[in-house]
Amino acid sequence: MIETCEILWEQDTVDPGRYCFVARSIGTGGIYLADRSATFKGHPVYDQGYPGSSELQPLVKRLVAEGWQPLSGGRSNWFNHHFQRQADSAREQKSIMREQQYNEEAREKRRQIGLHHRDGGALIASSFVVLLLFASSIGWILAFMIFIAILVLGIAIYNKPYDPYKTLGK
Repeated sequence: MIETCEILWEQDTVDPGRYCFVARSIGTGGIYLADRSATFKGHPVYDQGYPGSSELQPLVKRLVAEGWQPLSGGRSNWFNHHFQRQADSAREQKSIMREQQYNEEAREKRRQIGLHHRDGGALIASSFVVLLLFASSIGWILAFMIFIAILVLGIAIYNKPYDPYKTLGK
C-alpha cells in the first residue's frame, strides 16, 4: 500500500503569532503528522516574501531522508509539496508518537506561560460586565473607571507579543 503526504501550514499552538509547516500523511491508520518545521513569523500565504521558506527546506530534507519520494505538480501554494512512499506501520507509529510528544510539550508550555493573549479577551468582556452590574450600586464614575482599567489591561494582554521559548528560558 502507498501512503501520501502533503505539506500544509498551521498556526503554532503555543504562540498564535507564529506559524509552522506540517507534513500531513494518510497511511494505513488514517491521517497523521509525519513531521513539522520550526516555527516562524509571517503568514505563509498572505504575507509577502515567502515567510518560512528557510524552515521549509529542512522539513523537505527530513521527509526525503525518511523515505518519502517527492511528486511533481499539484501545488496550490509555493510550499505545498506532495510525497508518497510504501506504507510501513512501524514508521507510521513512530510519527504518531512524535506528534503526541509534541502536543504534550505544547500543552505544558501553554500551562507554564499562564496568562496570555486569549485571557485578554476574557478581561475585555469582563470589563463590560463590571460596568453594567456595578454602575448603579457604586456609581457610574467609579464603575466607568474600573471598566477602563480592566479594558486597558485586557487589550494590553491581548495585543502583547510574546515568545514562549524566551518566557521559559529556552
